[in-house]
Amino acid sequence: MCFPVHIRRKRRRRRIRDVDQPYVKKPPNAFMCFLKEQRQHVKAQMNLKDSASVNTVLGHMWKLLTDEGQAKYYKIADAEKKLHSQLYPEWSSSDNYGNKRRRRSFTATTAVTDDSPDETPTPKTSEESEKMRIADKVLHMLGCA
Repeated sequence: MCFPVHIRRKRRRRRIRDVDQPYVKKPPNAFMCFLKEQRQHVKAQMNLKDSASVNTVLGHMWKLLTDEGQAKYYKIADAEKKLHSQLYPEWSSSDNYGNKRRRRSFTATTAVTDDSPDETPTPKTSEESEKMRIADKVLHMLGCA
């Protein structure tokens, strides 16, 4: 397959946000409402300081919630969405995107191996072992382990 030597790239025009208009966040979804309510409890109970560990624990807790447990947060999110649409009727989520610099993507430093499903995976870095410890702590706290 042969590619042309000179490939023309279109330049994206940056939309300049009006200085007079304030930045309006999008309404939170159900998971964000759950995070907002539970973050302080998990932080205090598990004595965690970094937000990445707290978010990992809360993500596991969200997945372990039943549909009835999650329904509460879906109702809250729906109410937030309705309030947001009343406060900002002309707002569109596309208004906010593209105004911030993108984060650089990074590649994982650990290799992916084929572990058999019967074996528990062994952590390859201290970060992975910390995450596994937190996940075990959450499962124990919720009575699943």
